[in-house]
Amino acid sequence: MENLIDVYLSFLRQLKEDETNAYSPVTFVNYREKLTTFQTFIAANSGLSLSAQHISQVTADSVDAFRKYQRERMLMPATRDNYAAILKGFFAFLVHQKIIQTNPAAHLRRVVTRYNPTPPPAIDDRYFTVDEIELIHGHFKGATKCIDLRDYAMMVIMVYTGLRISEVCGVNMNMTKPILLGGYLQVLSKGGNWDRVELPPFAVECVKKYLTLRGLAPDDAPMFISLRGNRMSRVYAWQRYALHQRAINIRTGTHRLRHSSIHYAIKTLGFEAGFVHSRHRDRRTTMVYAHYEVEAAKARTASLPFAPKNRRIKVENIRTT
Repeated sequence: MENLIDVYLSFLRQLKEDETNAYSPVTFVNYREKLTTFQTFIAANSGLSLSAQHISQVTADSVDAFRKYQRERMLMPATRDNYAAILKGFFAFLVHQKIIQTNPAAHLRRVVTRYNPTPPPAIDDRYFTVDEIELIHGHFKGATKCIDLRDYAMMVIMVYTGLRISEVCGVNMNMTKPILLGGYLQVLSKGGNWDRVELPPFAVECVKKYLTLRGLAPDDAPMFISLRGNRMSRVYAWQRYALHQRAINIRTGTHRLRHSSIHYAIKTLGFEAGFVHSRHRDRRTTMVYAHYEVEAAKARTASLPFAPKNRRIKVENIRTT
């Protein structure tokens, strides 16, 4: 029984091989993950699958039930939009190939609106404060369980290097020697490139403590594993950090670690250093992490040479954030 997920992904690979802008390998992993999640849902609720035998029985009601399930799980609007875009593309492909007659996901609309009329929050909480990071360090102080040392090692790597949670989850055991002896690791980035990332001694020490309990494994085995021995996933990592962060009463979210790392790199070292630290392709993306700071903005505007000479304010060492 041929699974149509494989057919669709093969089509995308072939389509992009004929063009210059190929999809990143991470994109194919994301597509497969989202479509498999939908297939698991309809299998549990209707006994259906995304195979040629059952695909004609998947209706708009099946898609709507899945959307309701996502809302009940309180998935972020952007995540639900990602699912919707992938489902619409998948079923549109099947319609084009005349495997089905109508697209059951054609009615889906974006959850996230382009323009948000609500005012910005009084306090920008997209990154951890220094005090909150200290609270997290204190929470893990004295940890002895393997899962706690794993969570702490992953957190320290993300907050020091600005890596994405998917990049950290993708690290294999072949990086053990580079981390422990060379103080660096190589990760498959979002753009499909292998990036070398330097680690400070404290992060190396945290990884070493975890690996002592994790034990030896083949080079192609995942470094960070669940209790069942499977590779850590983004969802499971988020659940683990939510558990830890709720224990110390701060806002949860794995991406806040990356956001904090890039924000403080920009604030401390300047925008260009923060851009390199983020490994973004476009500086406009990095600008999202350069948060507006009132005092720094006042200092910059006060130093401009437009006031009378006797009214000018000389401000030294103003850093652009």
